[in-house]
Amino acid sequence: MENCIGCLVSLKNVSGFFSATEELADNTYLCNGCGAKTRDILKIIDVFHTGSFQNYSSFQVQELLAKGIRFEKFSNQLVEKYNVLLSQNSAIKKLFNVLWDNENIVHASNAVYSNNFGVLVVTDRRLMFMGADLEIKLPEIIDYNEIISVDLVAEMSHIKVTTSENIFNFSDVLNEAEKCFAEIEKQIELVKDKKLTEARSFHNNNEPSLFDILERLGSFRQNGVITGTEFTEQKKKILEQL
Repeated sequence: MENCIGCLVSLKNVSGFFSATEELADNTYLCNGCGAKTRDILKIIDVFHTGSFQNYSSFQVQELLAKGIRFEKFSNQLVEKYNVLLSQNSAIKKLFNVLWDNENIVHASNAVYSNNFGVLVVTDRRLMFMGADLEIKLPEIIDYNEIISVDLVAEMSHIKVTTSENIFNFSDVLNEAEKCFAEIEKQIELVKDKKLTEARSFHNNNEPSLFDILERLGSFRQNGVITGTEFTEQKKKILEQL
């Protein structure tokens, strides 16, 4: 008896006119319920689908089903935790499509940018805004490394983000504008700290140790670059640093 590669339910009838399954390219099967879920995520990620899964492998379908679970979690988080309006479903889909697999939301809110009502999302990697206008295909994405300053006008729920090339004014930030502002500042600092740590690590990894210097001095002495006396003096100075 075959099993659905999505939900693992046993499939009693995998062939014939009354079959409630779909066969995949690698001779595995998908139940109708998982088939419907897979079609839904294909619509969300804007992939044209003919209706049949005959050209899809079980691995491809499992990847799509996993993406569907991530989208549901992402959408529920925006709506239930951050009170993003359900009417923003189109914007939510477009934001999901640019979200990295290891990217996490730390705050979100409905807001207005450039006279366009939409969704402002603060992640641990970037700041993003997606307007509800159907003609807008991609969100505004702001790299924390590019941000020069962030300002808040609390009484107007207005956040101003200044980069080296642009000024982004987000007005009517509906969900806790002050917290949104604080999270943006926090993420900027975390990114800066990470860069500083990486720079220090790179410097330390590329800086020769005292033992490397001693070895190099020994090589210089053997090759006649320095005298034995000079070697002894330099060695003494280095050992004093240990």
